[in-house]
Amino acid sequence: MSDLQHVHARKCLPDQRALAAALAALLPALLLLSAAPSAASVSWRPESGARGLGMGTAIVSNSTDTAAILVNPALIADADGTVAGLSTVNFYHPDGIAFKRAPDLLSPTGYPQQYTTNSFSTVPHLGVLHHPKGEKVAFGFAVNVPFAEDLEWGNGPNRYWTTDSKFSFTYVTPAVAYKILPSLAIGAGLDIVFFDGEINAKVDWGALAGRPENAAFDGNGHMSGDGWGYAANAGISFKPTEKLSFGLSYLSSVTMIASGTRYVTIPVQLQQALGMPAKIEYRDEEMDLRMPEIWRLGASFKPLSALLVTGEVQLLQRSKERLLLRNKGSSHPQILEDGEENLIPVAFENALTYKLGMEYRLGSLALRMGGLIDENGIPDGSMSPGSIDADKWAITAGAGYSFSSFDLDFAYAFLAGDERTVTTSQIKNRITGIPANGVYDMDTHVIGLSVTYRGRR
Repeated sequence: MSDLQHVHARKCLPDQRALAAALAALLPALLLLSAAPSAASVSWRPESGARGLGMGTAIVSNSTDTAAILVNPALIADADGTVAGLSTVNFYHPDGIAFKRAPDLLSPTGYPQQYTTNSFSTVPHLGVLHHPKGEKVAFGFAVNVPFAEDLEWGNGPNRYWTTDSKFSFTYVTPAVAYKILPSLAIGAGLDIVFFDGEINAKVDWGALAGRPENAAFDGNGHMSGDGWGYAANAGISFKPTEKLSFGLSYLSSVTMIASGTRYVTIPVQLQQALGMPAKIEYRDEEMDLRMPEIWRLGASFKPLSALLVTGEVQLLQRSKERLLLRNKGSSHPQILEDGEENLIPVAFENALTYKLGMEYRLGSLALRMGGLIDENGIPDGSMSPGSIDADKWAITAGAGYSFSSFDLDFAYAFLAGDERTVTTSQIKNRITGIPANGVYDMDTHVIGLSVTYRGRR
């Protein structure tokens, strides 16, 4: 006797009409899944390269390499000839990101702690800038990934929120700067942004059949898309004295239209019982994505000719994020209505980051250290294994060595997130309504490597 026949025999399965009606009513919600793109601490991607990472990423007033193109384009006017750079920022979670589900009605004793299975990710940065001799105008070009996420949870207790989610926003940025005065420069860039993302989760069809969280009744949920859009960044650099400098920069929100697909699969037992197809999907999906704005304000001071001390405040305006889905057609219009729009609730909050750093030069050797405090941007109601954040702090250190026309830089940061207990998450299992409550914990090791070429004028 099959699993489904056993369920029928025990009178746990509603009649077929009721189950079919429940399934059809749930499909639009199930196709939304439960995760939305986030630029959370998991995706904390300093675009500052190894020099900036070693100084707590506090470089909006003092960047001397190609990181300036996105951090503060006004600073490229300080370049001496041609500067080209390649860097990577590498993230390592030795124990994964931890999530322990809170006890609920289906499991009074709770669930074992689950960890992400992917422990390493890397983000590249490539840039070049040029300041012609005797000119007030300088130019730059960079490719960078300031927002990204890559989480893999596998098929454990968290699978009904997400099994894996990944996305990236790649910025291609041409920029220009102009020296208004020897002490004052302005700069701006156009950001051409490419998006690629995917979210997968399991669907708990067993709950409709009286067997909640039964893997034999699991279906698959999938949402993916890619597209492009544009944004802008601008900055000001002011150096009233040789020892003191200020920097202010702005990265605008980016809105883009991406195309993609959403679908859910239905386990064979329910297909046979209800005459349902194996997969139901929205085709020609449009995704209207909006990412946050970033403001940076900082100052640098040189109390000694070899010593630089710097500080910065950053505002990440996450309240502007959103995800709007529009479908142009479905594989089964008799079940799913064509032309449906769904606004995914992305109730994130603005977050501040406070940064301090220093650099001490000993001839060709540079020693750096820094730290930062980063506020949480995801309230309890929006927390799930697919969108994670917490109040965080980091300590950083680094070193650089210059020889001939090259700089080699290395940096290390330890990023610690406060253990966070969530009891009011609104991100729920789409069938049972069980929220993503539980205890979240994450620690991250970050390694930065950079090589910079400086062609003097």
